Amino acid sequence: MADKFLPSRLKEVRKQRKKTQQDVADHLGIQRSSYSQYELGNREPDLDNLKRIADYLKTTTDYLLGREEVQEETMEEDIELTEFLKQSSVMYQGVPLTPLDIERLNLVLEGLFLEAREKKNKKKQRETEKKKPEE
Repeated sequence: MADKFLPSRLKEVRKQRKKTQQDVADHLGIQRSSYSQYELGNREPDLDNLKRIADYLKTTTDYLLGREEVQEETMEEDIELTEFLKQSSVMYQGVPLTPLDIERLNLVLEGLFLEAREKKNKKKQRETEKKKPEE
């Protein structure tokens, strides 16, 4: 793999995410000293660990390997959309959402997700029916 970008990008992204070397090592199930060798460029993670590091640090393997110049914006932590919408600073096109706007938006989103779930279930049902042997 020998990659000049990997060591510096591992460290850069880890620090952006406010994680320690120990945090990443614990996630991978390896010693901190082994992980630090990745950041120093003395060792390289295998493909599986590279993917696990990218997922844990909420980035891409392409960015870590220098195949992407700009890191995609990712959220620090997952957040439930309904909780996000309750925040007082939620805006749409520069206009703050009122409680009524948020209630309406929740209803629209609920409908969209319900529709998507129904389509997925119907597709699954059709696939199951196709697989049944004719009697």
